[in-house]
Amino acid sequence: KDDMYVVRPIYNLGGMGAGASLMKLKEDDYRSVPPGYFWCEYFNGTHYSVNYEWKRDNITGGEWKGTSCWVGVNMPVNLSKFVEWQRSSFIPEAPKELNELSDVKDINVEFIGDKVIDVHLRPSPDPE
Repeated sequence: KDDMYVVRPIYNLGGMGAGASLMKLKEDDYRSVPPGYFWCEYFNGTHYSVNYEWKRDNITGGEWKGTSCWVGVNMPVNLSKFVEWQRSSFIPEAPKELNELSDVKDINVEFIGDKVIDVHLRPSPDPE
């Protein structure tokens, strides 16, 4: 459908959302997204960056336990630039689909609202 979308590189070795931008796309318009990029839905809401640690247990096998959560305040015109990070006492529950990553000790998951937008196979550094 015609709407605003996030357009970003298929892969980005530098991280930090480099190369991502907002773009108005029309339905069935495949030529507006440059080669090497993909589009994804643009979400409104609170941006959470959450670190989880895998906690094994003998009954369920284990689960991801949140160790820290930060709310990012960003600039919508620059998807990779945050004005500040605020510590949050709210920690979103890790999606069960991420349990298959249990061989990784720590992960970082970025959310907008309750939607996962990014998963890192490492913890995120403390922004303070």
